[in-house]
This record gives sequence, structure tokens and C-alpha cells, in this order.
Amino acid sequence: MVFRRRPFRLAAALLLAAAAPLASAAPLAPAASALAQRGGLRGLLTDPDGQPVPGVRVSIVLADGGGRPVTVETNEDGRFTRAGLQVGMYRVTMERDGWEPLQAIVNISTGSQSFIEETIFPLPEGVLSPQEAQEAEAHLQAAQQAFESGDLEAAAEGFRAFTELAPNSAGAFFNLGATYERLQDYPEAIEAYEQAFTLDPSLNEGLLAVADLHGRLQQWSEAVAAFDRVMDLVEASAVNLYNYATYANNAQRLDLALEFYEKAAVADPQLANAPYQIGMITYGEKDFQVAVEAFARVVEIDSTSALAASALDMLEIIESQSPEAMLPFLEQRLETAPNDTALLYKVGTVRQNAGDAAGAGEAFLLYLELAPDGQESSAVLERIERDLPAAAVIYYERQSTTMPDDPDTWSKIGTLKYGIGDFSGAVTALERYLELAPDSENAEAVRQLLTDAKSRS
Repeated sequence: MVFRRRPFRLAAALLLAAAAPLASAAPLAPAASALAQRGGLRGLLTDPDGQPVPGVRVSIVLADGGGRPVTVETNEDGRFTRAGLQVGMYRVTMERDGWEPLQAIVNISTGSQSFIEETIFPLPEGVLSPQEAQEAEAHLQAAQQAFESGDLEAAAEGFRAFTELAPNSAGAFFNLGATYERLQDYPEAIEAYEQAFTLDPSLNEGLLAVADLHGRLQQWSEAVAAFDRVMDLVEASAVNLYNYATYANNAQRLDLALEFYEKAAVADPQLANAPYQIGMITYGEKDFQVAVEAFARVVEIDSTSALAASALDMLEIIESQSPEAMLPFLEQRLETAPNDTALLYKVGTVRQNAGDAAGAGEAFLLYLELAPDGQESSAVLERIERDLPAAAVIYYERQSTTMPDDPDTWSKIGTLKYGIGDFSGAVTALERYLELAPDSENAEAVRQLLTDAKSRS
């Protein structure tokens, strides 16, 4: 059973680096001259271990928003210097990709150089700088729009780019998996779904997808293993139970497959495929009784379906191999259709093959009563005369009540009763024959049989 997975609608809820509290750096010395109107700023930026951090962009702008920003960058020693700044209060922003941004308010005095010494920290894992967050948001929006429009290649590219910037986003990996699945790139889809589940175990639907995709790749053991990890979802759904059993079946784990096909059949009594597979497994194991019950259930669910037709074919095969296993099924059907002559003929045949002479005779006699001129009536009569003489006696005695003067009927009765050891009955019937046809061609043979029957009675 295949499910179409739709990506999550991800919001751009990316973690951004928070600006550090504003710090104030005091000037090193008072103004040297009342006539000088400019000053300078220098600084040192180190990491938490005290090591210099080069490449930090330092933006210096008047705190009141006037003028244009001045930008410098820390050197290999983590230092920066900027001279010729107009006196006043400045907002200093220090940024580097992958590091927490810092801000400070600095007073630039006439003729002096203010000094900043700060520690800059790497961003925690999963936290993006404002620039990275903006870039990630663009990838995300583009990916979602591409998926909705059906441009799956572009969607995969966008989701992949987003995950490179936000590698802890479980939803993005799930979306990437759904996109690769649509592209039928199943190995990539499996990898993405697995990553989504690793990041967020509540996304267990991803493991159902993994199991499904392993199944499409005919990697049956891997599919079963994926299902094993989300057994709570498997147990909650007849379809998942059936799929799990099917993968176990293909992996040749027949006991496990049988167990879960049975669970699927209980979870959804109308799921005909489950009992059909039970029938196929138990037939292969020569447990014909269980196989018959399973195939009979398929026919009961929907007797007109193609699956039911296949189940009936299997029942015919079992009938030829183990007729006794078929009896409960056939007799159950006969209870609901006692006048079905074709079914009667089959029940009689199976009973006879199973060694139930009395039961076979009962079925064949009812067949002859309901269909005296039926397609199989001649064959049935010949069979009971040859193989079921007690039933044949009953048949001809019934005939004698409607045709009491038919010598052939009495000849049949006498001969059959002699054959089953009812010698006194044979005598009565043979005497009646000679009474009706004393000069017939068979009269002499009948007299000899009569003499023998009298001697035995």
C-alpha cells in the first residue's frame, strides 16, 4: 500500500543570533586640544579561549543615525583601528559569519582613541546569523513554491540548500525525503527520511515511508527492520499490518508474515488480501485445513471478485490433493444451498474420496432426486452401482415404488442386495423379477443367483 507524502509547511522559524548587550568603552585620555574635533577607535576581539579572531566586520556609525557607517575588519591579531572619526556617541557592530554578533556604544572624544576589547563567541549549533537566516528563508520559500508547482528538481535543490544551512531542521529533511520520493530517487529519499527521524523521533511517519521505499527496492529485510522501529504505528493500522506481513513474507520470514496477516485480518475483516495470503502460506506448508478456511473466507468476503476466483481455484487444487480438508468448506456451503446439484455432486465426490461411503451415497442420492436427468446423473448412477451399492439399493427401491412392474428394477435390487450380503432381500427381489419376466433372456442366470441367495439366507 503506497501513501503520498506531502511536505510540511515550514515557517521561517530559524534561530537567529541575539545581539549582545550594549557595552560602553571609555576613552583612553582626555582631548589633547580644544581645537581638535576628531578622534579614533581601536579594538581587540578574541574567542572564549583568548585567541584572536580575524575577519570580523566592524561597522562604526553615529548612534543618532547621522552620517555614513565606517567599516573596518580585524586583522590576523584580532585587532582593528580607525582614526579620523567625528567626536560623538557611536554604535559599533561586530559581525562574522558563524559567530554571535556584538554591539557596543562608544564615546569618541576629541583628539583621543577609544579602545574596545571584547570576546566574540561562535554561534551555537543550529543558530544562524541574520545573513544566513535570510539566505535560508529564501531557499525554503523557493523550495516550497517549486514543490507546489511540480518542479521537483528545483524543490529538491531548495530543500537541500536549506538543510545545509539548517542541518537540525527535521521538517526540512522530511520535505526533502518526500520530494526525492516523488522523483523516484528512493535511496536519497530513504536517507532524508532517516535523518528527519533521527532529528525528531516524533516524525515516525518517515520510517513508514522508509519501509515502503525499501519494499519498492525489494530490500525486504530492510523494510521489515524499518517497520520494527515504529511498531506502534504498524499495530494501529490494518494496512500497515498487511504491508509489514508482506515484506516479512518476501523476506522469507513466513512465521512472522503469517502472524501479521492474521492480525491484519482481525483489524479489518473485509481486507480479503489478508486471508488470501494466509491461505497461500499455509497451502505451501501443506496445512490444508487452515488454507481451506482462509480461502473460504476470501470467497465469503466478496464472491464476485477476481481474488475470490483465484481462491476458488486454490480450493480446487486442494480438493485434488487433500479432499478431506475440503469437506468443512463444502458442507458449510451446502447448508446455505442444499439444492445446488453441482455442489451436491462435488460433496459426494469429496466424501467418497475421503472414504465416507454413507455420506457420499447420501449426497449422490439427493443429486439424483433433484436432477434425475441432470448432466452428471448417468455418471452418478454408474458410480453408486459400482462403488456405493448400499446407496444404489436405496435408489432402485425408490424406483420400484413408482414402477412396481419393471423387471429390470427388481433385477438391479436383487443383484445389488446379493452383492452387499443382504441375501434374504436379494431372494425377495429376484423372485419378483422371475414373477414378472419368467421367460426373459436373463431368467436362467437370475434363477441360479436366486438358488445361491437362498442357500446363504
